[in-house]
Amino acid sequence: MLKRSALNFKTLLLFLFCANILFACSKSAEREGQRENKLVVTPTDDTLQVIPNDKVQSPPLLIGWQTAWSPSGEIAQTLIHTDIAKKENLNLQFVGFLFGPDMNEAAINHDINCLNTGNVPAISLLAKSSDWTIIARLIRQPLSIIARNGSGIKNIEDLKGKTLGIPYGSGPHPYLLSLLKSHGLWDGKSELPLNIMNIAPSEQIMALQQKSVDAIATWEPQSTIAIQKKLGILIDQEITPGFIIVEKKFAQNNPETIVNLLRAYLQAEYFVSTHKELTDTWFAEASHFGKDLISKIQIVEPNILQKDPKKIDLNLNEEEIAKTQEYADELLAAGLIKNPVSIKENIDLSFLQKAQTQWQKKVRDADHDLKAVEINQN
Repeated sequence: MLKRSALNFKTLLLFLFCANILFACSKSAEREGQRENKLVVTPTDDTLQVIPNDKVQSPPLLIGWQTAWSPSGEIAQTLIHTDIAKKENLNLQFVGFLFGPDMNEAAINHDINCLNTGNVPAISLLAKSSDWTIIARLIRQPLSIIARNGSGIKNIEDLKGKTLGIPYGSGPHPYLLSLLKSHGLWDGKSELPLNIMNIAPSEQIMALQQKSVDAIATWEPQSTIAIQKKLGILIDQEITPGFIIVEKKFAQNNPETIVNLLRAYLQAEYFVSTHKELTDTWFAEASHFGKDLISKIQIVEPNILQKDPKKIDLNLNEEEIAKTQEYADELLAAGLIKNPVSIKENIDLSFLQKAQTQWQKKVRDADHDLKAVEINQN
């Protein structure tokens, strides 16, 4: 009797062990099937977009992008909506943020390992962490000072004693401080000659409408919205670069993936230049801005303004590096960052050099892939 009970107990254990193996195999097959799904996945939080790609071998890149920044948004949406990333064997996931500080927090927490960002958020990130490096220019963008109609402001000198709304610590902040110095309105040490209100980009237009500020320092599309709605006039503007930044450790461990990523960006910018209306539609849907407004946004990025693929270039020039360094020094002097940042020491263009060489070869060979880009059906 005891022998039979022992036998039955062993049989039960064997049954449970086999059942567990079968269940594990079933879940593994299910996960494999999910990896081969070709549809874009949009989770309920509306911030994560996964690019369809079956049989991807490369490690995942989680890319932070700013949902209210054009034409950077059109570039991100091109990589989301086409097979460009798939052809480069990339596994990309785009995570949306309203503007730089939120994205930097995610980078510090290593929730993302790549950023599409402006030069000042880049400086702020590099001042806090040595884990990141600039690998390419993303776009050139205009920063603008918009004076509210009826404020009496016609030039920079008229800002004295006025109230200006600005996203504190963002791109326009050091631009404004540098501007006040160059016009002799501030010595960099004494109290500022105007009042600054910390206003998020999404709230700047309302601030003009409610007359709670006399002017705003901002970027696209807010400057175009203000002018189109006849809320203000442009009194000054400066062109600054945006960057592609990656986690150093990821780049060191996956150099081929980074080169492929930059090739994908080169093709994506060419695609935007030749399909502006389509990419504006994608960005309008993602950002909830009106397409009519987006079509009027000022574009200064040369890659988007011409149709010659040979001229697509993501290099940083010396003037852009110097201007970004000037902004870094301005932020440090104003106490907006705690540590000095050397921009040149935080740039690694070696991946871009390889990607650009391969891109130019592709263009010379008249590769059909330049035009044979497929739109993801989702």
